[in-house]
Amino acid sequence: MRWNQMTAKTLSFVFASALGASVGLSALPASATTWNFNAPTGTLGTTQTYTADGITITAAGFSSQTALATGTPNVNLFGKNLGGDELGVGLVNDTFGENEISGTSLIRIAMAANLTNVSFQMDSTTTPDAWTVSGSNSATTGFVPLLSGTDELVSHPLAFFNFYTFSATAGNVLLGSISATAVPGPIVGAGLPGLVAACGGLLALARRRRRQVA
Repeated sequence: MRWNQMTAKTLSFVFASALGASVGLSALPASATTWNFNAPTGTLGTTQTYTADGITITAAGFSSQTALATGTPNVNLFGKNLGGDELGVGLVNDTFGENEISGTSLIRIAMAANLTNVSFQMDSTTTPDAWTVSGSNSATTGFVPLLSGTDELVSHPLAFFNFYTFSATAGNVLLGSISATAVPGPIVGAGLPGLVAACGGLLALARRRRRQVA
C-alpha cells in the first residue's frame, strides 16, 4: 500500500510538471526578423534571396506591371550600401542612373509562410521622390494599393500578403528593409500528445514494477 501511494504521488508530480512544461513551451514568445536589402551589393540577378533567422524571402525585378503579369522577372536588382540614406535594393534600369527604383519599374517581394506583423522601410527618398506599396496573394495579379509616401527610414506596418510590390511614383527610391514576426509552430513532443505519451510510459513502468513485487 505504501508503494502504491508513493507511485501515485510520483505520477501526480510528473503529470503536473509535464503539463507546466507543455504550457510553457506552447507560450514561447516570437521575436521580429528583419531582412536588410543593402547586402549583397552591386548588380544582382533578376531575383535575389535574403535570409534572416533561417527565414528566406525573395526579391524580383520587373520593368512594368505588364512584365509582372507574365511572371518572369526581367530587370536586374542592384544592392546599394553607400551609407547614409543610400542603403537598400534598387534596379539597374533606373532612369536617373542611380540604380534605384524609378519609372514604371518595380520590385516584388515574395514572403515566407507563417509570418505576421509585417512592416517595411524605404530609403533614398528625398524631395521630390515618392513611393507606393501594393499587396496580393497572387504572384502576378490582384495587387491592391496599400500605402504611399515620401519618407525614408520610417517603419510602416502592412497587412500580410504573400507578395508585395514596391515602386516609385516620383523620382527614384530604394527598398531599405522588411520586418516580420514568425508565427510559432507546434513543438514536437509538446502539448497534449507528448503529455499522454509520457504518462502512458510511466503507467506501463508502474504495472511492471507491481508485477515484480507480487
